[in-house]
Amino acid sequence: ESITILLDDFQWADEASLLLTSSILHDIVGSKYVFFVICCRDDDIKVEKNSHLAQWIAAVSESHLKKIVLCNLNANLCRKFVSDTLCLSPRLVCLLSSVLFSKTLGNPFFVRKMLESLKEEGCLHFSLKGTRRRWVWDLDKILDLDIADNVVALLTRKLDKLPSDMQQGLQAAACLGSSVDNSVAEVLSSQLGFNLCTILQQAMQKGYMDQVGSKFRFVHDKVHQAVYEMMPEKQRRERHVAFGL
Repeated sequence: ESITILLDDFQWADEASLLLTSSILHDIVGSKYVFFVICCRDDDIKVEKNSHLAQWIAAVSESHLKKIVLCNLNANLCRKFVSDTLCLSPRLVCLLSSVLFSKTLGNPFFVRKMLESLKEEGCLHFSLKGTRRRWVWDLDKILDLDIADNVVALLTRKLDKLPSDMQQGLQAAACLGSSVDNSVAEVLSSQLGFNLCTILQQAMQKGYMDQVGSKFRFVHDKVHQAVYEMMPEKQRRERHVAFGL
C-alpha cells in the first residue's frame, strides 16, 4: 500500500531536520509507494534567519522535489469564496468581497477570520426578517472600522478580548510549540496554578485549538504566532526557562 508523509510548517525546521529530510527524499526517489509533501510559507523562507532553508530548497534537485506555489485568491475567487461562505450569489457580495480583498490581498485564512471578526463586531449578521432569510451587513460601518492590516494583528486584537486565564493558558501552550501533549499540560498545571487542559479545551470551543489524539494543537501557525508574540521577549525567555525548553 502507498503512504503519504506530510511535513507542515517546514519554515521552522532546524538544520538537523533538513539533513534528515534530505536523506529520506534521496532514499525514496523512484518509489511508487511513498508520496512526500512539504509545506512552508514563502515569506518566511526569504527572511535572513531562514537562509539555511532557502539554501536547502535550492540544493534539492527537481528529481527529488517538485515545487508548487499556492498563490492568494484573486478578486474573482475572493468574491466566490465570500459567496460560498454566506450562501449568496456573487453579485450580492460584490462590494463586501471588494473590501475584504483590499484588506487581505486574497489570503483565504485572513478572509475567513475577517468575516468572523465582522460577525463579532455586529457588522455582519443573519437576518430572520421577511421570507428571504439571509446574511446582511452594514457596509458603511465596515468601512469605518479600524480593521487590522494583517492576520496576526487581527488575531492579536481578538485574543486581547479573551479572559485572562485563557490568554495565559494559550501563551503557555505557545511556548511549547505548535502543539502540546495532554500529559505535558497536566504536569504544567501545578506550576501555572490553573488546569491547563481545561483552559485549552475552552480555547477549542473558541476556535483557537483543536485536538488530535492526545495533543492539543493550534488550528493555524498564524494563531500560534499571534499568541506567542503577545508576550514580551523577557516573558518568553522566562517561560522557556521555567518549562525547560
